[in-house]
Amino acid sequence: MAEEFVRSVFPTISSAKKKQNSKILIISTPNGMNKFYQLWHKAEQGKGDFIPYKIDWKAVPRNTDNDTFYKQQIDVIGEQGFRQEYGCVAEDTMINLKNEETGEVITMSMKEVEEFLNK
Repeated sequence: MAEEFVRSVFPTISSAKKKQNSKILIISTPNGMNKFYQLWHKAEQGKGDFIPYKIDWKAVPRNTDNDTFYKQQIDVIGEQGFRQEYGCVAEDTMINLKNEETGEVITMSMKEVEEFLNK
């Protein structure tokens, strides 16, 4: 769906005589290595025309405190859903883990970490 959306809007956006005259805002959370993932990582590297901007869920004003909001959301979408949709951490997100005693660093996906912790 993201691929189709990008194809459909880019002719209009790219037709502007000045880049400042055309804008597009893409809002998403991680869900695999899709078109949004490609655009985001290019923007992080300073490639392409997009500017990456991330807003942490804790920075959004609410009528309730963050702990209460967190618990309410976990009840609705679960821990994994919360990590993906609010923390921008998906199963295929790669993280580095460092052994404090040996200094050894290993890289694992969040899915692998969850499987390890649930053994």
